[in-house]
Amino acid sequence: MFRKLRIGTRDSQLALKQVEELINMLKEKHNGIKIDMIDIKRYKTSGDLDKNTPLSEVKKQDFFTDSIENALLNDEIDIAIHSAKDLPEVIPSGLIVSAITESKDPYDVLVSKNNLKLDELPYGAKIGTSSKARKEQLKMFRSDFEIVDIRGNIEERLLALDRSDMAGIVIAAAGLIRLGLEKRIAQRIPFEIVKPHPLQGSLSVEVKKTNTEFVYLSNTVDIRKKILFVDIENSYRSQMAEALINHFYWQRFFACSAGSEPSGLVNLLAIESMKEKGIDISDQESKGFNELKGIKFDYIITMGCGDVCPFYPVHQKINWRIPDPKGKPIEFFRKVRDDIESKIKEITNDKS
Repeated sequence: MFRKLRIGTRDSQLALKQVEELINMLKEKHNGIKIDMIDIKRYKTSGDLDKNTPLSEVKKQDFFTDSIENALLNDEIDIAIHSAKDLPEVIPSGLIVSAITESKDPYDVLVSKNNLKLDELPYGAKIGTSSKARKEQLKMFRSDFEIVDIRGNIEERLLALDRSDMAGIVIAAAGLIRLGLEKRIAQRIPFEIVKPHPLQGSLSVEVKKTNTEFVYLSNTVDIRKKILFVDIENSYRSQMAEALINHFYWQRFFACSAGSEPSGLVNLLAIESMKEKGIDISDQESKGFNELKGIKFDYIITMGCGDVCPFYPVHQKINWRIPDPKGKPIEFFRKVRDDIESKIKEITNDKS
């Protein structure tokens, strides 16, 4: 039982609906999990404070997550709940995405005056959106459209549509559904016209990676493939592989690592080589299989421990045969790190 769960989220009605949805999912997975008190802390991110800059001109990857992620790193909150597509491409060092949920609805939709569909809108119609991808795809569908920038939360964008000469706006279906506004949908736009973000409609849980209690709590609602990286000491190769997945390739995979004979420490040269990639693994711990808290893994990837690797029930076992860098210079660690990332890219591109 958790005495108190501190949740960080953006300051909007949609964000609060998303928190409610995620908590209900956790309760269902954990048979009505007992929490004495839930403390929801609302934060205004850079994207909430700056509603004028078109998203196509924003350079910050953490535009909609920065203040919430800082709160996680400063231990102000235990978990952060985001729209998954708002997360930066690279997860900040020290944090981990412990869950991505099934999409509520993956489509972009048109909300229009008189409930017209895209091909029914008048010539030269003004369409509101701030997404660069949406702008480009809408213009490819109909070059006569005048695409105008529109920012703000869903309620603000609907109000802007109703009070302006725009013919329609393009937004995510999931947000309207969560707010009970699905009646405003004029058309679910086919993917061949507008291809949404791959995480459209999904929620994500972000946690400080040292808070393993909350990592394992929320991972039960995760839909990604789960990988367990294994070597003998869990101090070198498997630690680097775990960190590379969870910071750079988190959209498709969640990773853990363990050792058949864990040393208890992460090697200093492994730490140094990963810092060159912008990832600090100095707070990671070498661990054994009994510390994995019952996570069901889809893949075990051994790094070269052969018969010393114990049996662990999984869908598929893969041996990468990565050379052991123990006792080698930093240059060798860098090569091992890069070899591991090359193999990760191979499985990331594997659609099976």
